[in-house]
Amino acid sequence: MKNKLVYMFLVCFLIISSCQRDRRVAKVSSSTQLSFVTEVNVKDITDTRATICWITNELSTSEVIYGTSAKSYTNTSGEDCTFVTTHTIRLVNLQPQTKYFFKVVSRTASGEKIESDEGVFMTKKQFVNHPPTTPTKPFGPNVGAKNYPAEFYTSAIDPDGDLVRFIFDWGDGQTTTTEYVYSGDLIVSSHSWQEPGTYRIKVKAEDDSGSISNESDSTEIVVFEKIDPPNIPDIPAGPSVGFKGVSYSFFTITDEPNNYKIKYVFDWGDNTITETQFFEPRKIIYAQHKWDVTGEYYVKVKAVNVYGISSSWSIPAMIRVTYFGQIIQYGFEKGIDGWRIQNLAGNKGVTGIEWSEETARSGNRSMKVYVNLIPSSSDNTKGEVWIDMRYYPPDGFQDINFPMNMENKRIVCWIKAPPEAFGEETHANGVQIFVKDANWYSRYSEFTIIQPTNEWFKVTDVVNKETPYRGFCDNNFDPKKVQVLGIKIGLGEQSQTPYQGYIYVDDIYFLEE
Repeated sequence: MKNKLVYMFLVCFLIISSCQRDRRVAKVSSSTQLSFVTEVNVKDITDTRATICWITNELSTSEVIYGTSAKSYTNTSGEDCTFVTTHTIRLVNLQPQTKYFFKVVSRTASGEKIESDEGVFMTKKQFVNHPPTTPTKPFGPNVGAKNYPAEFYTSAIDPDGDLVRFIFDWGDGQTTTTEYVYSGDLIVSSHSWQEPGTYRIKVKAEDDSGSISNESDSTEIVVFEKIDPPNIPDIPAGPSVGFKGVSYSFFTITDEPNNYKIKYVFDWGDNTITETQFFEPRKIIYAQHKWDVTGEYYVKVKAVNVYGISSSWSIPAMIRVTYFGQIIQYGFEKGIDGWRIQNLAGNKGVTGIEWSEETARSGNRSMKVYVNLIPSSSDNTKGEVWIDMRYYPPDGFQDINFPMNMENKRIVCWIKAPPEAFGEETHANGVQIFVKDANWYSRYSEFTIIQPTNEWFKVTDVVNKETPYRGFCDNNFDPKKVQVLGIKIGLGEQSQTPYQGYIYVDDIYFLEE
């Protein structure tokens, strides 16, 4: 019995001691629910500010008491009487590089006070914000017209790397404040003046901490009652299709009513522009550009006179930029201009060509080639059609200087023929692709048997210096200087069956190998 009493006494003593020890952090309410503080955290510490967060298990108010000595809390954030369980208090006007001691305090709706243990944090060293450098002198036209906007450029460096915005003073009592940009970035702002006169334009820079630079040197603009802008340039003339990474030229022309010199600004549709030098009006000019990403781009151009007065943008021209091999070089949709038949001795088996809408592999048109192949004839066992690409460049290559480097490029051509064009089963007729270089040395592809199915079939060749199987290549042929492309049709070796009829040619294109 005595041992049992001793055991009960020890248990009560431990419970009372535990309650005494935790009295500062938590209390037991009349409903016996234990109220407590958890996850006390200090964040966003600067030289003068700090944010303190904590959580309570009951809805309660928020307050932080703090001071610069342990257990001496001479300052308070003031009590936020909103009842929450997630608490945030921001301390401001702190001293830089100073150690602070604090407690968080919350009160429940019943008036119960909950406190944390003492915490500590250190503010950072005082930050000195430096203003941006003086902006560059605003750059823009020195002449303008009333109610006509003029653009001016400037930039500034912020020593602390802060974002920077600019305040333009237009000299007429008006100012413009730009958006924030990165330190060192060029910024543009425009303004129009309501009255003729001479105006001085200045600019200041302001960082995102509020520090303002000195004022820039001024730029003067003389605003007249009216200066007529240049006429709108013609729609840029250039290719409608092209290859990624290949430069293409676009041409335009316009007039200037005052006969001032003008320059042209080309917008290539890929966030890049090209400005030409100044030219006399009514002179055809061009600019070149290449696109590094495939897609459809709209090219437009405007003219700017020597006083900075610009026309409106032209009607845009569209170019579709794609990968090499995704454009049909000769599709015959627009005609067969430039294609001719070979009429040399020993090579007269092709008798004519025609632009045909009878069949097509794609689109609506193809080239119909009439043939008259005669066994044992000195002239008509074979025939050719060909085109000189220097004068009739393939689609996508209008700006390429020929002869062209075709080394290791694959040429694909599609052929369709009636069943009788096949010839003898053991000596079938066939088709070859051929190319010629700048010195007229030749390469002929493998002899591809004509398919007797009246369906489109493919003839192909990779251009190099090797002699193809059942083909031909001159020893001096240069695949880097190709200028002629052609199709050859011939009787099978030892064939005794003539063929007088036709074949169709369509969709000739080049592929990277």
